[in-house]
Amino acid sequence: MKNKKALALALASVTMAGAAVTAYSTITAPSVHADEFIRKTEWITVSNDRSRTRTTVYFESGDQKFEKHSYIDQFEYQETYVDGGVRYYVFVEKGTKLAELENDPNTPSADLNKQGYKSTDKNNSWREVSGNRYFYSHGNPVKGWVMIDNKTYYFNSEGVMARGIIENNSERYYLDNQGVKRTGFLKVGEKTYYFDANGVRRTEVITENGQTHFVKDGVVTNGVQKVGTKWYFFDEKGKAQSGIVKDSAGKWYYITAEGERKTGLIKGAGDKYYYVTEEGERKFGEITVDGKTYFLTDDSDTKAGWNKVDNHWVYVNKEGKRQTGWLKDGGKWYYFNAEGVMQKWWIKDGNKWYYLNGSGEMQTGWLQDGGTWYYLNSSGAMETGWAKVGGTWYYLKGSGAMVTGWFQVGGKWYYAYSSGALAVNTTVDATM
Repeated sequence: MKNKKALALALASVTMAGAAVTAYSTITAPSVHADEFIRKTEWITVSNDRSRTRTTVYFESGDQKFEKHSYIDQFEYQETYVDGGVRYYVFVEKGTKLAELENDPNTPSADLNKQGYKSTDKNNSWREVSGNRYFYSHGNPVKGWVMIDNKTYYFNSEGVMARGIIENNSERYYLDNQGVKRTGFLKVGEKTYYFDANGVRRTEVITENGQTHFVKDGVVTNGVQKVGTKWYFFDEKGKAQSGIVKDSAGKWYYITAEGERKTGLIKGAGDKYYYVTEEGERKFGEITVDGKTYFLTDDSDTKAGWNKVDNHWVYVNKEGKRQTGWLKDGGKWYYFNAEGVMQKWWIKDGNKWYYLNGSGEMQTGWLQDGGTWYYLNSSGAMETGWAKVGGTWYYLKGSGAMVTGWFQVGGKWYYAYSSGALAVNTTVDATM
């Protein structure tokens, strides 16, 4: 059966020493074994070397039984056999011996139906067998890369439409569940790939749709990467990030959007300050650089301006230093002690007293505290002694407390109404 198998496996039609084989086909085994088991039920051109003629015949009965010595167009059914689960029917010209058959390399492959489907349809069409999809053009399955309705597909050597990743040593492609070639960033399983239109496994930084990724051998890679002279950091999803970042090993980096890695004292976006060593250590607390002291908290959101630290409010100026003393912010005055902590209630600055409310805002004008009235001038300083407010005189003790009733100053007696206003140009009952 060696020569008979050679006939059945031919990709073109056959020649023979004395006669021509008409056709052969199968009625079983829907699986395809291209280049191994070829089933022909299409129009097939065969040649007869003995008569020097070529003819085209059509085998259309691959799905029925044949009796011995049956004929189709003067070609005689000689025998059938099964090879690899595929049944072959062999028809030869009357008087021809199977041993005389040889392959004919001259028949165009477009004349051959390599999947064994009986078909008179010469149009393009999809077919599916045992879960495998094929595309037929003029009755024959296509192979390799094919454009169908402006979409790209790949069919293997058996004509089966490919799905998923296909690759060799230098190229990698991805075909979705519909078999369509996809390009760009795609997650397949646990990995994210970049599929180049030409299948190139690229190793470079790629920016697409506003997102920047680093791919190595076509696979999206995260962490800190140095590409050429530029530095990048890619998060777990492979997206580029800039600013202060920490890798999986716990090392800190500060990387600008332009790809520069910075170390030492760094002024970041929004007037945030960071300090990162060359070894990837990030420092916190008070540090001194070039004679200036900066305060860096362990809160990564700490920035220039108001920050809450240990349940206290602090104000970090644009130099990264905690504010001390007086600060005017939003038209209001605040006071910070030597540690940079915002103060509340009564404070003494120099030899003057000031009052800051619960929000730390300095108060001016009349203030009642604990049932006692005080007067704070326009600078916020508490007044003592005589004070003229709105054309009215008041007297405030050394403690700042407003006086009412009779009181003596410099050996003279005065009277203040319950409002604290001094009685003038009037007679007051002198009973004390």
